[in-house]
Amino acid sequence: MGLGLELQQKQEMSLVMTQELKQAIALLKLSTQELSDYLQEEAMENPLMDLTMPSITDGTALSASQTAVPAYTPASGNEQLDWREPAGETLEDTLREQIACGRYKGRERDILLFLAGSVDERGYLEDIKWEMEKKFQLESEESEQYISTFQQLEPAGVGARNLKECLLLQLERCLDTDPYIDQVVADDLEALGAKKWRYLQQKYHLSKEQLQEIYTCLQKLSPYPGDAYRQEASISVSPDIRVEEAEGKWVVTILNDRLPELQMNEKYWRLLQQDTDEEARQYAMEKYKQFLWIVKSVEQRQQTLQKVSEAIVGAQSEYLKYGEEKLRPLTLREIAEQAEVHESTVSRTTSRKYMQTPHGLVELKHFFSSKIARLEEDASSNGVKAMMKKLIKEENKEKPLSDQKLADLLQQEQKCTISRRAVAKYRTELRIPSSSQRKQPV
Repeated sequence: MGLGLELQQKQEMSLVMTQELKQAIALLKLSTQELSDYLQEEAMENPLMDLTMPSITDGTALSASQTAVPAYTPASGNEQLDWREPAGETLEDTLREQIACGRYKGRERDILLFLAGSVDERGYLEDIKWEMEKKFQLESEESEQYISTFQQLEPAGVGARNLKECLLLQLERCLDTDPYIDQVVADDLEALGAKKWRYLQQKYHLSKEQLQEIYTCLQKLSPYPGDAYRQEASISVSPDIRVEEAEGKWVVTILNDRLPELQMNEKYWRLLQQDTDEEARQYAMEKYKQFLWIVKSVEQRQQTLQKVSEAIVGAQSEYLKYGEEKLRPLTLREIAEQAEVHESTVSRTTSRKYMQTPHGLVELKHFFSSKIARLEEDASSNGVKAMMKKLIKEENKEKPLSDQKLADLLQQEQKCTISRRAVAKYRTELRIPSSSQRKQPV
């Protein structure tokens, strides 16, 4: 048998992912604001692209070179949610300013500034005493005195080493409080947190009114005095889609008013066509093809968003009519079949997109929920959570519903089979305390 090289022809079918296709897919995942930013960047690279930016409020258009308009918060609070913390001083800045303006000098000032730089984001000083004593050669009593001085600064409770100390520091500045409150916090904070009302009444000989006053007073205190100074990232969320009921039907509208209008710069195109330089002609043709591709890709994105949104609205019509409790379980596959696209396309299309509904602004991902076994039909986990929140909101605060009781009521109300353990899990996800912690004074 001889060995040798042999040429063979074989046909194969494969999908080639071109750069243009990759970019078109990437556009699906962009939010409206991200798409607007992307188009502005492309316009800077492509002289054939002209953008007319959306109007502010009076219909006045902005050129692409102008600064983007910051988000506004409408009076209704429904059309756009704008969660922004104003840029301000940090907790450390505030503490340093108080120390600088106070009558602190030399060594005392240096130690207080050290403590100001040592507080964590909650406003607490933890495990700092040893380092402080070593750095400044202090005795234990001296370090306590400096910490005590530091704790007199604003906000009340700053410099505490634990929750108990934080609350007591705040209570020192409260007027007309119950004389027992300091003792209860100092000796029985855990019992107070667990709402063991009967135990506290008997131990401290408190009336129901006194216990209620203590509870109300503590509700006004801050467990973390540094929270007011936390600098949160600016998050602006605006609707990409609006759904409204008209003549008994749900109408889906893709909101294009925040996207710039794309136009071709005809003057620049004619100028390049007249140029006899072959390199300039090729450059112009390349930019022209890029412009056409972007226009086509944006149109396709909007069409896909329309189809997917209509499929979601069709599947969740009960939710749109009655609210969260009627949210049905839904999968990407179901919507993909309805919209006649791939599941991955649905996933990308629903990413970071928001729909304005009769029940407020809702992320498209929210409409997809897992199933829970029902006696009559399928229930969504989100729908069950919504019913749980309603039941807990309406419960007797003196006798809160246990997890088992919630499971029983859900079986009656939602016709679903759900265990006590599942209820506890959902309650934890919703950040709702246990029944013992929800109990109020009797």
